[in-house]
Amino acid sequence: MPGMEVWAFGSRAKRTAKTYSDLDIVLITREPLSLEQLASVTDAFDSSDLPMRVDVVDWASTSGDFRRIIERDKVVVQSVPLA
Repeated sequence: MPGMEVWAFGSRAKRTAKTYSDLDIVLITREPLSLEQLASVTDAFDSSDLPMRVDVVDWASTSGDFRRIIERDKVVVQSVPLA
């Protein structure tokens, strides 16, 4: 996602994944993504050659409790340069 920070979290980020585990990623957004934007990202991963399913989460739409879980185990996949 150009211009957007992306984190991995969950079992793959913690290196405790099983072969069938999915990859959880979160897109760091200030405003919630539209359903069309989220569907587009999800479709792109579904069409990719990645050997696992990818679950996409929109940071702006997550609860504080879930954010704390994500932050605890996050691995930065893509960072955004400081302006």
